[in-house]
Amino acid sequence: MLWGDLRVRRLQAERMDDPGLEVGEHRRALAGLRRINAWSGTVGAVWGPIREECRRHGGRAVRVLDVACGGGDVAIGLWRQARVEGWRLEVVGCDRSRVAVEVGRSEAARVGAEVGFEERDVIADGVPENYDVVMSTLFLHHLGEEEAWGLLRSMWGSGAGLVVVDDLERGWWGWVLAWLGSRVLSRSPVVHGDALKSVEGAWTGIEAVGLARSAGWLEVELRRHWPARYLMVGRPR
Repeated sequence: MLWGDLRVRRLQAERMDDPGLEVGEHRRALAGLRRINAWSGTVGAVWGPIREECRRHGGRAVRVLDVACGGGDVAIGLWRQARVEGWRLEVVGCDRSRVAVEVGRSEAARVGAEVGFEERDVIADGVPENYDVVMSTLFLHHLGEEEAWGLLRSMWGSGAGLVVVDDLERGWWGWVLAWLGSRVLSRSPVVHGDALKSVEGAWTGIEAVGLARSAGWLEVELRRHWPARYLMVGRPR
């Protein structure tokens, strides 16, 4: 079966943030995702272009919106990294899942991170304005083509100076790493199943760039990083 055919099948599958998912299992899945993000170096990959934006702003605080933030580990990690390096970030994570937002708030309070979290469905309500950076990680592959196109268009049109999308790249190597990593780093059966379906449902980096351009991104930089992920960087202004 072709990878493209697998992507069609993945779009019919249950998502980790399905409203019917039991709360305890959802929290375990988010904990597993936090470990996977740490293993994958997600914060470091996303921080690169955000650091560049901080330099452009000098000493002024840079406002960052993490779209579909899950349990908030990336948003919190970015805030902490900026603080270590002496930059000022005002970070907000948004997610349609109340459980995810609660987990994010609890974790931010636990580590003393000044990161805000709010419920918002960006597919239904669009990406809010008044942010310098709008980003997402591991979200695009959950969406059908029309929803993904709408998200990318909304991110580009939000008025941000920088838009960043980090996601899985479809392919056999990513599938193998997802199988191994999800089982080593999490006991959650939701994570085990979702990890493989996510790779099967992902775009390649080239496909994602084409989708972004069709959604109005005038310039797109494609970067690849461990493990079988791509980073799309655009500067609307």
